[in-house]
Amino acid sequence: MKRKIRDSTVGESEQKKTKADEISLSSIMDRLDSMEKQITRKLETVEENLRGKLEELDARVDDLEENAQLKSEVECYKTDNDVLRQQVEVVEDCLDKMYRKNNLIFFGLKESSKDDKPRAIKVIFARLSERNAVLANRKHLKNKNISIFISPDLSREDTEKAKKQRENSRKRLQEEKGIRTQ
Repeated sequence: MKRKIRDSTVGESEQKKTKADEISLSSIMDRLDSMEKQITRKLETVEENLRGKLEELDARVDDLEENAQLKSEVECYKTDNDVLRQQVEVVEDCLDKMYRKNNLIFFGLKESSKDDKPRAIKVIFARLSERNAVLANRKHLKNKNISIFISPDLSREDTEKAKKQRENSRKRLQEEKGIRTQ
């Protein structure tokens, strides 16, 4: 009987241990569940934050791609603009030459007695043939000792070109004369 009591005491103590282990295990499981829930909540929060950041980065990438495309378009427009500017310059030059082609500039004409300084006067002819006739007959003014000079109405660029051409012609004439005299 003592054995039975002892066995039953041992059995009871093992049962108590098992129950204590079960309680301890249960409390550990509860704590683990609680920790798992906290971790899950934190992971969900991190995941939400990462999704938000990812959406922000996607938006930034989209903006950068759009900016790159806009920069490319701007470069195309700049190129087009440069081409158009060159074309406008050519057209302006042509219009300027067309406007000036019937004009002559008279230098050395004195105005009324108020001004003793001669000024340049631009004369616009209705026909190119009239302008050319006056220009061709300007040499007769030199023969009569009249100090009036007549020249075509040229742009600055054309004036510089004409000046260089005259200088080159003079040099060639001088070189030819130098060769002939030797």
